[in-house]
Amino acid sequence: MLGEELYNIAVKVCALYGAFFNEVTRELGKWKALALHRRAHELMGVKTGKKMREQTGDIEYDLKTLAEILKKSNLSIAIDSQMVEGLGSPLLRNARYPMYDGYRMGGLDDDAAEALR
Repeated sequence: MLGEELYNIAVKVCALYGAFFNEVTRELGKWKALALHRRAHELMGVKTGKKMREQTGDIEYDLKTLAEILKKSNLSIAIDSQMVEGLGSPLLRNARYPMYDGYRMGGLDDDAAEALR
């Protein structure tokens, strides 16, 4: 099943990142490592947003359309999300989260794995 294979691949990639993050934390300290992680995610968020805009054009978004776009984006990295009713914004609930599972496999404790989400 492709979904399970993609999930396992994502977990293994995140395990490598988790192990790398552990080493960065040992060298630079927890707060510096988290700051670097945050900056990298901000950069990737901007790039992802630009890519999504290129793919969808200048369409008007309603909440359901936006949720579907976000679900598709999540699925591309093996996150299975379902939309639940939010208060005026799309709220996605993740059934499985390969990043967290991978971070734990890479040696991060619960607190560190949560901090990287």
